[in-house]
Amino acid sequence: MIVALTFYIFSFLLLGSAAMVVFARNTVHSVLYLIFSFFNAAGIFILLQAEFIAMILIIVYVGAVAVLFLFVVMMLDIDPFQKPLFFLRNFVNFTKSLASVTGFIVLYVMLFLTIILGFNYFFDDYSDLTKIKWEHLSLLIFTGVLVAFLIPRRVYRWLAGELINLRQNVSASVVIGILMLTELILVAFTFKSIDSRNDFITSPTLHVSKITNTKALGMVLYTDYLYLFQVAGLILLVAMIGAIVLTYRYKHDIKRQDIATQLKRTAKNTIELKKVSLKKGI
Repeated sequence: MIVALTFYIFSFLLLGSAAMVVFARNTVHSVLYLIFSFFNAAGIFILLQAEFIAMILIIVYVGAVAVLFLFVVMMLDIDPFQKPLFFLRNFVNFTKSLASVTGFIVLYVMLFLTIILGFNYFFDDYSDLTKIKWEHLSLLIFTGVLVAFLIPRRVYRWLAGELINLRQNVSASVVIGILMLTELILVAFTFKSIDSRNDFITSPTLHVSKITNTKALGMVLYTDYLYLFQVAGLILLVAMIGAIVLTYRYKHDIKRQDIATQLKRTAKNTIELKKVSLKKGI
């Protein structure tokens, strides 16, 4: 159930960041929200036991593509205040409200689990979470979302820190950090590993469930879909060559070097003497 709850939290953050990519006024903020959405998608892939795809998503998309987008946007002369605002009246207030709603839902669900299970969801290999029906938990999450969106804007500002000012209140930040660190320590020291690793060592042939994500992806990609993979590579090659051809501009009024003509030049055809008449040009 913790995995399912984490999956929905990552999904909610992914949808929110994807919406901010489209509706943000500043293009730099859009690229930053795109990077945040990539990280949330990588977290979802990790929950789905697709670690290789998650690492590729972070290394390739975040480390190369998103950074390239960011550099291109920063090099362009774009003024975000020239265009009228389409969806958001205030970017900062919307971000604070989104963070407040997300935090409220997470705390609401954790408080429910704490009251019902009595802190038992930190122990015993999370076996007590199976006692909760998913229909009840989904109804709880829906109620939390409804209550969070019905909270007045002043409460949002109070939760965001304008009244308490958590960004400047060091003691409150330290308390929150200690609570989060305590939960991480409890989860780390109470985790129990399964006994399937002994079967993994002694079995002569690997079971389907014991094949890693990278090996399964490589076997499927380079055996069943080898030709489609090569066709996809050719399509990307054509796109790259097309981009180079479209950006290449040939101007006729610019002097260009002709290496063959320069190599054929000699002293006889290079220097030419002409007799110029008086008061006349060449």
